[in-house]
Amino acid sequence: MEDRINVYNKNKFNVGIVRPDGSSVNIRPGSFAILSENEIRWFNSQFDLIKRGVLRLDDAHQYLLEEIGVHLEEDPNVIDEADIRRKLGQSAKNIDTWLSKITEEYVLDKIYDVAMSMDLPKSKLQVLEKHIPYHEVMAPVEAEPTEAEE
Repeated sequence: MEDRINVYNKNKFNVGIVRPDGSSVNIRPGSFAILSENEIRWFNSQFDLIKRGVLRLDDAHQYLLEEIGVHLEEDPNVIDEADIRRKLGQSAKNIDTWLSKITEEYVLDKIYDVAMSMDLPKSKLQVLEKHIPYHEVMAPVEAEPTEAEE
């Protein structure tokens, strides 16, 4: 019997996949689908969601990634919350270098979410704002009301 493998969606959005038989599966955020090795091999040949880190395999089946030519450790877009926290703990210069290598917007969104849960210094927030301009990283400074406004 063929091994069944959990394929995880660790993102904030749904991911739809198509199986070789034409049926589709919607993997909700924080959930998983159970696929066979053959389905994963076929799916990987058609789409790059595993290679891009959108979908992940469980730890027991990492060997399959090597077999299908996916090298996640080389891809800066494949990162989990613990790695993001570790990276955000580095210097602002290192964070800038790291963020400049990330090409996937959903990864930048994930970094933003983690960063907003941390107490980061202004220098790191400025770097984040440079790379994630569509999110408000630094809260605008509230102007003190003048006597005329009171």
